[in-house]
Amino acid sequence: MPSIHKSNRAMYRDISWSVEGIHFFIKRSKTDQMGKGTTICIGRTKGRHTCPVAAMEAYIECYRCSTHSTPLFHFRDGRPLTPKSFRSTFLSLVDQCGYDPAKYNTHSLHIGAATAAARVGLLIDTIQKLGRWRSKAYQTYTRIP
Repeated sequence: MPSIHKSNRAMYRDISWSVEGIHFFIKRSKTDQMGKGTTICIGRTKGRHTCPVAAMEAYIECYRCSTHSTPLFHFRDGRPLTPKSFRSTFLSLVDQCGYDPAKYNTHSLHIGAATAAARVGLLIDTIQKLGRWRSKAYQTYTRIP
């Protein structure tokens, strides 16, 4: 599993807050080979338990991510979350929920998002924009029977 160079880690300074939600600057991704970065907006939703913005606010409060030099996602001891540790934690949670971890991986999150978007009838170009797909790659992630 690839490691994330220290300069590409998500930091607390990469997020800004507004009434509508969070603006999150992604420094680099596989769809951004030139490293220009992009900002994604995550809006508030109804329901405190399912709102991604409320979850981020609770996370920030719990983990005390308050300095601009703090990695945004880290363990309580300050170690940054790596792709390997994220995958391990994700699969552990899948197992704790009673599902077979062998049938899941971190791409399952992309699959779930693309499938949910398609099921509620979002247009193809909107699904592509949400997943930051420029090609028809979104089709590999959409699971509509």
